[in-house]
Amino acid sequence: NAVAFQTVPYIHPDSPALLVLSRLLRSNYLLKEIREKGGAYGGAASFDTREGVFAMSSYRDPNIARTYRVFRDARAFLDTPLGQRELTEAILGASKVLDPLTSPDTAGRMRFYSDQAGYTPDVQEAFKTRLLAVTLDDLRRVMDTWLTPDRAAYAVVTGRDPNDDTLKELGLTFDVQGV
Repeated sequence: NAVAFQTVPYIHPDSPALLVLSRLLRSNYLLKEIREKGGAYGGAASFDTREGVFAMSSYRDPNIARTYRVFRDARAFLDTPLGQRELTEAILGASKVLDPLTSPDTAGRMRFYSDQAGYTPDVQEAFKTRLLAVTLDDLRRVMDTWLTPDRAAYAVVTGRDPNDDTLKELGLTFDVQGV
């Protein structure tokens, strides 16, 4: 099960907040709601900074309709009593994505390709500066701006017809593709 949103690329001022939001939702909301309560093998949120695609997904999920409700209700999670600790952990998780441990040859190769694509050290430093300044209000704002129903694209891989009554009540219908 997945929902994806076309948002903004790396150089946009909202991009760091979307990356932090993906880490916060993944660790503090989706894992508990989809895996622990819903019985799926896993749930995730991701943000591709280069393509500007934000996604929430689950896999081996027995509760399709419930999962789509969880995706829809992610905004309400941001209004729960979240604190500086959760935000800091999400920022650190996002930072880890940006600066993975790499060997010197990999770091050189990454630098070469990043420079060729326009992601120079100055551009990357500006992104990191904005990332470290992200607030909970920023997360709410980018969710309200970019993760809206009119921007959403849905997909499901299942062994049964996804267009049963439970998904129709959510307003979702899927084009069924055979194998």
